[in-house]
Amino acid sequence: MNPICDFKDGLILYRGKDSRKLIGARTFAEMLVFMLSGETAEDVDPRCQMVDALLAAWIDHGEPPPSTQAVRAAASVGAPFIQSAISGFSMFGWDHAPVDNAAELLNSCHSVGDVIPMEDMLRAGLKIPGFGHPVHRNDPRAVRLLELAQRLGLSQQCCYLLGQMERSLISAGKPVSPNLAGVTAAIWLDMGFRRESVGVIALAGRAVGMAAHHSEVVRSGEKFIGTPP
Repeated sequence: MNPICDFKDGLILYRGKDSRKLIGARTFAEMLVFMLSGETAEDVDPRCQMVDALLAAWIDHGEPPPSTQAVRAAASVGAPFIQSAISGFSMFGWDHAPVDNAAELLNSCHSVGDVIPMEDMLRAGLKIPGFGHPVHRNDPRAVRLLELAQRLGLSQQCCYLLGQMERSLISAGKPVSPNLAGVTAAIWLDMGFRRESVGVIALAGRAVGMAAHHSEVVRSGEKFIGTPP
C-alpha cells in the first residue's frame, strides 16, 4: 500500500495519487474511504454513500449532550473554536458517543450470536455501550442507518450481531434498542474498516454541530454560561 501522504516541492500525493486530481473531483466521503482503505473510492462504491449518511447522522443532537454544553461554555468565555471543540470531544465516553467501546464489544464477539461478553456485563451491572438513549426509545438515526445499510448491501455480521444483542437484552428484561453509536460501530466494521478508526465518524460529523453552537454563542454575546445571574 502506498504511504498515506508523500510530498515534495509543488507536489502532494495521497496514497500515491496526485492531490490536484482528487481535489474537486472526489467528495469528502470518497476521500475518507480512499484514505482509510487504500482503495480507489469509485462513485459507485456504496461505502461512500453510507459514510455520507453516517456523518450527517452525527451532526448534532441539541444543547443537552455534555459535549455540546462544553463547547457552548468554552465559547462563552472567549475560547476559539478549536479549543472549544477539544473541550467538547473530551466529553465523549462510555455513556456519551461510545463508538469505540461499542466497536470493541462487537469485535470481541468472534462468531455470530456470541453475546457472552454482553451477558457478563449485564451480570456485573454495567451499561452496554451502543444501546439505549435518554430521549429515544428507538433512536431514529439508528433505525434509518440500519435501513440504508441493508439497502446498500452493507449490513453483514456485526449488524446481525447487534440485533442478536438487542434480543438478548429484551429477554433479560432490559428492552433497549441500538443507538447511533452502536449502529455506527456495527456498520463501520461491516464495511471492512478497522475498529480503531471508527471515532473519525463521530468526530468529523459532530464537529459541524459544534461549529454551529460555537458560532451561535459568539454571535449572541452570551458570557460565562452556567454562572448564577
